[in-house]
Amino acid sequence: MTTTDNLPAPIKCGTRGLQPRDFDQQWRMAVAYHRSGLTPFKSPEEAFVAIQKALELGLPSSSVTDSIAVVKGKASVYGKAGKAVVRAHPLCEDMECLTEGEGDAMVAVCRIKRRGCDWTEARFSVEDAKIARLWGSGDNWRKYPRDMLGYKAFSRCAGTAIPEALCGVPVYEDYVDVGPRLAEPVRQAVVVSGEGTPDPLIAQLCGPGDRDDETERGAEVVTEDADAAEAEDPEPDPDDPDVCPACGGGFGEAHPALPRCKCMGGE
Repeated sequence: MTTTDNLPAPIKCGTRGLQPRDFDQQWRMAVAYHRSGLTPFKSPEEAFVAIQKALELGLPSSSVTDSIAVVKGKASVYGKAGKAVVRAHPLCEDMECLTEGEGDAMVAVCRIKRRGCDWTEARFSVEDAKIARLWGSGDNWRKYPRDMLGYKAFSRCAGTAIPEALCGVPVYEDYVDVGPRLAEPVRQAVVVSGEGTPDPLIAQLCGPGDRDDETERGAEVVTEDADAAEAEDPEPDPDDPDVCPACGGGFGEAHPALPRCKCMGGE
């Protein structure tokens, strides 16, 4: 006789793939995606955030392998998926993306018609790319300059015409060229006062300065004090004429107030 009492709840599968209903189900999906080796994410945590972003944008959870990327410590959406999200948004009546001209005169144009409003237009030219030091700066800009200009124009137009569509999620092809890469977050162990046992969830999620009020009142951050070892008393030098080799006490010219060390009868 078999029982399912101890098994986790099954994840519902609909026409748009798996549909997690709570944190536990989404975490199980993230772990499975990460272990599959078919995703670009470095950890289950990255896969978890990617799934969440895909669901918030109205994309199927399984689309994270092709639509969501983590760059500079932030989730972003690939340009083609971003265009699909904007086109499907109920506030978008129409969208046009094209590239005009050739060579150094090339310019990408994106126009979006928001429901009840006039057209919004954004342009990004070769001259703009040169000013930003992007032109010819990488493989994509050398091999697909027309596409890269187009994604730059689309990102600007979508963020102005229908910011609700992408909800602040940057377009990968636009964001990957902006600013320096963020450093990896420093994780610290958090020990609850009185218990002495680290909370594994808080230890994973809390970085320096990220604790809430409850954690501030009931926990302390345990860190290694690099200066503690240096502050310890050094071993006495047996060859130092001003130090007693027996007890390490000082005597002689270095300590005129203590002419003799304690082990020799000094005070």
